[in-house]
Amino acid sequence: MTREALAQSGKSSAFEMAETVGNTGEMGKYFFRVSVGDASPNYDLMCRQWFWEQRNYWWMVVWGWMYTRVCPCDQRRVLRDRRWKFDFAEFWSSHGERVCYYERRPWWFSTQLCCYEYGTLIGRRDGSGGQTFYRHPRYGQQHIEADIKPKDWCCDKSDNCDIFYEARPLDTCWGYVPPFMAWFFGDPHIHTLDNYEYTFNGLGEYTLIGTTGGNFTLQGRTAKAIDEHGHETNATVFSAFAAKDFDSDRVYIAMNAARDGFVILIEGDEQTEWFTRANHSDEVDFSEVSISKDDDNSVSASFKSGFSITVGLNQSQLSITVAAPDDYLNQTMGLLGVFNKDPSDDLTPASGSALNVSTATEKTIFYQFGETWRISLQDSLFYYPAGSDYNTYNIRNFTPLFLEEVLGNMTEAMRAKAEKTCGDNRECLFDFAVTGNAAAAASGLDTNTKNKEISELMINDSPQISVPSTFNVTVSEMSTLTVNASDPNGDNVALTLRTDLPPGATFDNYTGVFTWTPVDTTPVNISFSAIDDKGAMAPSADVIVNMCDCSGHGECIFTEVREGEKASAMFRLVACDCAVGWAGESCEEDLDGCADNSCTAGTNCTDLTPQQQVVTGRAFNCSACPGGYEEDDGVCVDVNECNETSLHDCQQRCINKDPGFKNPGPRYLCDCHPGYRLDINGRNCSDVNECEERTSGCEHTCVNTVGNFSCSCYHGYTLNSDSKTCTQVGDQCVNTTCGFGCRTEGNGTVCFCPIGKLLKSDNVTCEDEDECHSSDTNACEHDCHNLEGGYNCSCHDGYILNADQRTCKRCPDGKWGPQCSRLCNCASPTTTCDPTSGCAECPPGFKGGDCYVDINECDTDPCGSNANCINIVGTFRCDCHDGYVQHNLTACAELDECESGPCQNGATCVDKFNNYTCSCMAGYTGPVCETGESS
Repeated sequence: MTREALAQSGKSSAFEMAETVGNTGEMGKYFFRVSVGDASPNYDLMCRQWFWEQRNYWWMVVWGWMYTRVCPCDQRRVLRDRRWKFDFAEFWSSHGERVCYYERRPWWFSTQLCCYEYGTLIGRRDGSGGQTFYRHPRYGQQHIEADIKPKDWCCDKSDNCDIFYEARPLDTCWGYVPPFMAWFFGDPHIHTLDNYEYTFNGLGEYTLIGTTGGNFTLQGRTAKAIDEHGHETNATVFSAFAAKDFDSDRVYIAMNAARDGFVILIEGDEQTEWFTRANHSDEVDFSEVSISKDDDNSVSASFKSGFSITVGLNQSQLSITVAAPDDYLNQTMGLLGVFNKDPSDDLTPASGSALNVSTATEKTIFYQFGETWRISLQDSLFYYPAGSDYNTYNIRNFTPLFLEEVLGNMTEAMRAKAEKTCGDNRECLFDFAVTGNAAAAASGLDTNTKNKEISELMINDSPQISVPSTFNVTVSEMSTLTVNASDPNGDNVALTLRTDLPPGATFDNYTGVFTWTPVDTTPVNISFSAIDDKGAMAPSADVIVNMCDCSGHGECIFTEVREGEKASAMFRLVACDCAVGWAGESCEEDLDGCADNSCTAGTNCTDLTPQQQVVTGRAFNCSACPGGYEEDDGVCVDVNECNETSLHDCQQRCINKDPGFKNPGPRYLCDCHPGYRLDINGRNCSDVNECEERTSGCEHTCVNTVGNFSCSCYHGYTLNSDSKTCTQVGDQCVNTTCGFGCRTEGNGTVCFCPIGKLLKSDNVTCEDEDECHSSDTNACEHDCHNLEGGYNCSCHDGYILNADQRTCKRCPDGKWGPQCSRLCNCASPTTTCDPTSGCAECPPGFKGGDCYVDINECDTDPCGSNANCINIVGTFRCDCHDGYVQHNLTACAELDECESGPCQNGATCVDKFNNYTCSCMAGYTGPVCETGESS
């Protein structure tokens, strides 16, 4: 409730509101709206309620934290780790250099989101990814409700980021293990998951990778290599691959018959056309597997298990690169060996013991290892084109060329020619010797070289960086921060500042010393990283900046942020403890000691300078109290003039009054004792003649005295205990017929009447005396009302009777009307309330002197003919007729059906009442011109 809303505020009539009808129509009850507009959402409460609800799913959060994959530390590795997929939704909603990747693992909850900026994992909260409850984007709307909105409530619209990330933990890339790589190239040369290399020229279909339990299987098919003249040779190359996870669609990637393009089948469905039309990096999801086009000569498949394959086509032969997650250590078998980081057992046949990798010859490998992994028809994942079957591709009596024999039989001329392409690389020399095709040999060498580089890149650990989590700085003061970095592999490391260097700052990326003398409080971000000499980058180390600016007039409180600052922000202005005499958030203001009305009312306040405050120990000086007031314990209190006869001139009673410091009115009022009336001079008192004014109540006779009166009775009567009425005690009236009473007079009796009545001419009966008709008996100041045996007085509207019941005084503030019985309820306290007519102005929608009468605005038809007017207490509303819409408060306009653009294909919309028509362009028909083709 406000003073503006309540007209009685600040007036004496406020004490009588309980006895007056309020704006509710009930005695003493008022109703006021204390807010404007709709209530704003309480995001702090919404965040905390969401966090509290997470306890119902805490096991899922913990499960997700344990089993979601760890983010790669830099973008180079996430690009090559196909367990992660580019997040286009985050890309389009982000700004700057931020890009994100999400786990391909198709679980419906607890998925990891990894975000990068300038090539390195983002460590700060405002741009990081982290764990999500629902997999994004497969469950997009659920992801928004469970992850996006709560982050907005907690981090952007309230200061609760800490509890949000307690429920949705961030990833730091600690513990990241890259996938292990293996590959086949050329006339099949094999690089195993444990980095063992050998050559196998089998002709048929083989298990490249099998897993314990059969979760993932990769098979390869070979065909005879083609020489430079297009003739088949006794060397082989890969011509097709087939792969499948436990419950995924089957993936088949092969060379076409011309050996110049792919044939791609997913669970038997032709996808070759999709690959031909797709752009680079396009990707399509199937059941538990995704297929992507890397470029015109490369296609990849990524599986739920974490395995991925990349198949390349070049020079009429296929190559394949396999990435295996460390989840499958000690669980693989096949031509790519036993995946256990130990190459010594990589030549383990389908049954029996491993061959000695140090002494095994190519022939031994072929017959005692490679051929044992030839698949059966029952185990085959391959598709067989029309006119072919399993036996078409599996030639068991094939005898290949062996590398040692081929290299040993090369002529000097051929070797010299081959070495121009291959250098001393044995596999490249073999491919050149077998095919005579320098381009094919070079292609295989290039594949091997690039894969080794990528493998080295993936297994190279990122540098580790340490930096204080917070940096306390003060404007115009120098502060120093030291950044340290190390590399797990012992590589050389260079420190980098990922953000712009703030004004006044320097950074030595050799020593790691960051020095800053802030010039102002402009917000900045400070983020460091490190890069080793192999290009691996450390995750960003973002520093929380606690910025202080106390203008040299206070102490910094680095543990307390300023009001309105988020405690979870990366840049925070901290609070100041201002020195004596200074104020403001930055202690930039000379403290105004008088701002809080420090001096008592009626005195003048003088602000002291900070220097004076230090000396005097106070912030202000106060002047002496004004006349009529005296100081009492630092407060100016009213002098009671009535306590000293020398200070007032009242004849009888003095009533002290405090008119206020700025009011020149009287400081006391005079009053009189009962029986006296204050003279017009406001000081002296005159006797009230109660007998003449007929206010005594005496029945027989009244005798006025100074300040009083007395009643007496005629002879034969005695005065009653009320000292006003009489009771007959004698028998003098036995033989009389007096209407009221009789009394002795001389030797006889006469009749008499009580005061207020006259004896009629028959000298027996009494009649009422109309005192109002005679100035001798009418003492009323305003209106006189005759009564049987007396009279009473009333006052004009705007006045009320004094205690003497004869004179009148004006209504007090806040009241008006007959006998001051109406309460002012005007538009505002400053609105004039006339004692006679009431409020000069009412709140909108009301009228009358007390502003309680509702105005029926509908009487003036404000809504017009297109709407119904509905009167509401204090206002009204317009309800539009069908076919009309609200245009403003008092007008309804016809609905323009064309506004929504219903017509199609360039048609013109013609609005009609409650309808529309479409004028079609040539060649189109239909209600909205939706059919046909433009000529």
